Amino acid sequence: MAKNTINDLETKLRNEDISKARGELSEIGQLLKNHNSRRNEHQSNLRQSMEQLENQVKYFASLEDMRHGDEKWNWFNERVNG
Repeated sequence: MAKNTINDLETKLRNEDISKARGELSEIGQLLKNHNSRRNEHQSNLRQSMEQLENQVKYFASLEDMRHGDEKWNWFNERVNG
């Protein structure tokens, strides 16, 4: 009888430990999932920012090209009509 009671108590403790461990693992899993989600969102925002910067650089580069084109045209125009 005492041996059965001891076995029952050991089983109960083991089940409680397993249940507790499952709960902790579940919590850790949720934290990792949340972290991953935030990381993906952050990467997406960075990607968007980089694309915006790239577009601005292209835009300003094309303005610079136009300005140089105007300078060349003005130089040519001055030589021909000057």
